[in-house]
Amino acid sequence: MISSLLAIWPPMALFATSVTVASLPFPLALRAAAIAGIIILIFDISARMRDYRRVVGRLVLDPSALARHIVRYKPSWCQRTVLVWAANEALGAEARADVGRQYADMGYRWYHFFPDRTFTRESPFFKAKFWRSLVGGTPEVRQDIRPPAE
Repeated sequence: MISSLLAIWPPMALFATSVTVASLPFPLALRAAAIAGIIILIFDISARMRDYRRVVGRLVLDPSALARHIVRYKPSWCQRTVLVWAANEALGAEARADVGRQYADMGYRWYHFFPDRTFTRESPFFKAKFWRSLVGGTPEVRQDIRPPAE
């Protein structure tokens, strides 16, 4: 139970911040943006919870799938956090530490909370894939490994 809450703490913290901003006597435009953030974060929290449950179930059945999940869940802070705590729940603290080490080796640190390429022309906020993952969760990792094309 505690791992599931730790898995979704980033969007929960952003949700609490948005609720606070929406309830304070700020200008209407800022409060409207906070309300929009609340709505988006409700979808994000439910999507990350679905991701967490799906990954835990998958890792319990097939621990070797962890390597494929590491690549799939690296683009955003919320996704990385989900995978770290799902690995902890399914495979134990050693797997959680291993996932954390691999993300650190990829260059991710505690302060990398914006999705990859946020401040570029290829920003994920401009792509339908990002919004689909926000509503429906991260797409499932492929079960089959196709042979390389010749």
